[in-house]
Amino acid sequence: MKKEDMVRSEDPATILIAGGGIVGLVLAMSIKQQIGVTAEIYEKAHTFADDVGAGLGMVSENREN
Repeated sequence: MKKEDMVRSEDPATILIAGGGIVGLVLAMSIKQQIGVTAEIYEKAHTFADDVGAGLGMVSENREN
């Protein structure tokens, strides 16, 4: 399916993402870049913790075999 076929409305939907951690932020960015849809991120924490370490790996689906 082409990107142009995915969003046909004049006023595309907004995607809600619950969680403003690494995955939520990267997901919002990827959705905007890949299909052009805006995401709203909701996070219940008031501040970011200094003592939390986390990692994330992403692999492109466009690899040639």
